[in-house]
Amino acid sequence: MITSFQGHVTSYFGTAAQKYTAFQAHQTDVRALLVRDPVIVATSQDAVAFASRQGFVQQVMRFEFILAAHAQSSSTRASQSQNHR
Repeated sequence: MITSFQGHVTSYFGTAAQKYTAFQAHQTDVRALLVRDPVIVATSQDAVAFASRQGFVQQVMRFEFILAAHAQSSSTRASQSQNHR
């Protein structure tokens, strides 16, 4: 797989390096890729994108959302532990 500074992901296959898929994962550079059948996970500076191996972006989560969900989860655990004392 090859990524660009414009957030584009391209993959190739075979000895002739035929293009398998290409898609726009982010508006900024792709920082890391994880390929786990059937999903490609591409991270940028401020988001995580999940795409199919065919290049269809299924979901993009911005870090503000992730941080908010984590904060909510942490405060829920804290209040639950106080209730059990």
